[in-house]
Amino acid sequence: MKRHIFRLAWTTAAIVVICALSTTGAAQKKGGGGGGGGPDGTTIFYHGLFSSSVFKMNSDGSAKTEMFSNPSGGTLECSYELHNGQPWFMQKVDPGWETYEYAPVLRFFSGTGEYREFPLDFGTVDPEYMGQFRWVPGDQEISFVDRRIVDGEVVEVGIFAVQVEYLDGAPTGISTPYLKVSTPTRIEEYLGVVPVVTGYDWSPDRLSIVYGTYEEVLFAAVRKLYILDSEGVRLIRNAGHSPKWAPGTVNRIVYIEEYSGGSAICTIGADGSGWKSVLAVSTTQQNQKWLEKPEWSPTGASIAYTLWTYSNSKGFGVNLYKVAASGSGNTKLGPVYRTIAWK
Repeated sequence: MKRHIFRLAWTTAAIVVICALSTTGAAQKKGGGGGGGGPDGTTIFYHGLFSSSVFKMNSDGSAKTEMFSNPSGGTLECSYELHNGQPWFMQKVDPGWETYEYAPVLRFFSGTGEYREFPLDFGTVDPEYMGQFRWVPGDQEISFVDRRIVDGEVVEVGIFAVQVEYLDGAPTGISTPYLKVSTPTRIEEYLGVVPVVTGYDWSPDRLSIVYGTYEEVLFAAVRKLYILDSEGVRLIRNAGHSPKWAPGTVNRIVYIEEYSGGSAICTIGADGSGWKSVLAVSTTQQNQKWLEKPEWSPTGASIAYTLWTYSNSKGFGVNLYKVAASGSGNTKLGPVYRTIAWK
């Protein structure tokens, strides 16, 4: 029987790192995210359904445009950021995945389709566990969840990061990964110490992290949401995963909450107050539904999300929707695989 250990003891060094972020200089983001835009002047970027391409469309679902098609290589992650006004998409890819080797690289795409690849000099960081890649606000660092193994022993588990180097606004290299924040762990019978983080996001000022955890208690799945900041760790919800922090100064978080018979898109304050169910879907064995990847609009007024469906009569379906943060005006925008960003 698996033995699970949940640790909420975070290292003092991790807290110091978070505090130090407030004094760290970073390039300021400029520009509007690639032009276009719906009535509110914004653009949604997304992976095409059954396609390796990245597309953009207006926030009302119109003017769908292919930006570029990915070269082959097992695309696993994708996110978007700006640097000095230039749009860059970052992807974690693994060219060796078809041969069951682990050789992850970071690939950067420009809005014009130019791409550059940089091998991850992961050293003792476990390439098999690299995941959940995020830009740290300020576009100088990329973070990811992983563990470090030395002489067969797991010595660090948490959110790691690499520094991104630029020349004339274009990425030219990345650093060796370093531990940025320690995170909770569990022990699995064959894998040893592994992360339990099921999704995380940085606050816009880089001073806090919201993250979800997953544990099995008496053979039941238990999910929780936590905040880590300079004051330590605090629980804000006994449920939830896939959190995303609202943009700007809006002190609010959107996430997915699952329960018996369905799931919901919910929002909550960073202090745990003001919980709200924005939109809920029910599921049955004959008509199943899954909510995924909530993304805030640039103003925090709306939320985009992906809805997966399966029915005995129609089979699988996946579509992008948007809904006001108040819960009104749910609108279908069309079939996509997964949203990347809303700028």
